[in-house]
Amino acid sequence: MAELLSNKLDDFMNETHVLPKHDIINMYNQWTTTYEKEVGENYEAPNRLAESVCRHVHNKKASFLDVGAGTGLFAEALLKAGFNGHFDGLDPATGFAAKAKERKLYYNFYHEFITEEPCSIPTETYDNIAVCGAIVPGHIHYNAIVELLRMIKKGGHIFIAMREEYTKTKFSGMDEFLADLENAGKCKVVERSTYTNHYIHYNGLLLVIQKY
Repeated sequence: MAELLSNKLDDFMNETHVLPKHDIINMYNQWTTTYEKEVGENYEAPNRLAESVCRHVHNKKASFLDVGAGTGLFAEALLKAGFNGHFDGLDPATGFAAKAKERKLYYNFYHEFITEEPCSIPTETYDNIAVCGAIVPGHIHYNAIVELLRMIKKGGHIFIAMREEYTKTKFSGMDEFLADLENAGKCKVVERSTYTNHYIHYNGLLLVIQKY
């Protein structure tokens, strides 16, 4: 079963690497009904990312923007960890967002793609931003971290959970990109760690970036 799910996800991701953005949204909207059954029980990233938040954020009322929020799995993990501040979600897939809205996990929900260009969210709006599993080729590029930095307050954190292998393959320039941001005095990587079962057998990478 795990091998079938892994192959299905790989096929799905390979398609989204090359599709126009509106087709990617349609694929996710079609996946809405079975997503949590297929992914939820095999997806450790939300829980591992929430644990990382607990290590770095002590204010349980802190605000978060959940980028690539999906159906709200990370927000649920944060709530279980005792956080109950202002949560907003962002995901261009309206079908996924409908699930999250039914659970009343977020105050506001934005249907936008995040790139390195400014989106509609004002500067320094949030205490923290989380990106759980959405820094993926064809979805969010690592160069969008500059836009995430714009949206958080000084001293705030960006929490990222992603497949570790991407930093060695399609996102091989990510480490240098982060080093350049650090050298420019814009931020600092305060945690970089790995974990197993990001999704099924894939290893995960946790990155925590603090804004200066």
